[in-house]
Amino acid sequence: MCNLMRIWLSVVLCVLISASGGAGQNAIALQDVKKIYVDSLGDEPGASAIRSGIVDRLAKSGRFDLVESADLADAVLSGEGHLTKTTEPPPLIRTKNRRGPRTNYQAVATVQLKGKDRQVLWSHDGSHDSKTNKAGAALGHAIANKLVKAATPHEDKQK
Repeated sequence: MCNLMRIWLSVVLCVLISASGGAGQNAIALQDVKKIYVDSLGDEPGASAIRSGIVDRLAKSGRFDLVESADLADAVLSGEGHLTKTTEPPPLIRTKNRRGPRTNYQAVATVQLKGKDRQVLWSHDGSHDSKTNKAGAALGHAIANKLVKAATPHEDKQK
């Protein structure tokens, strides 16, 4: 009975290993990513401003090399983004601080950084509200800052 159990466990283990197809052999850790391609975030209004904000801040960080195509990258940042503009009507009673309509902008994005094996290395959902149309770029900067922070190895503070 004990031998039958060992054989059964061995078969199950072999099936699990072969089913994984060697997954993880090409996996890369977020901290090991050096080259990133930032893909389009869609065709919605504001998507290109969010992407531009990400590219700008990643370039300034120096943490990653930005490359021209996904083929040259260790990982690809992709997702969706958009900018919504809303206008509130003017108040019924004019005040010193508010006389006309108020315009608000909200940028929203969902991004994922995936390795060559399509494994998600990092993801983020974010939004940024602003009274100016710079909300998209500001959100892009915030996303890039969070990615750089997550990808930067933390040194052990104990000495």
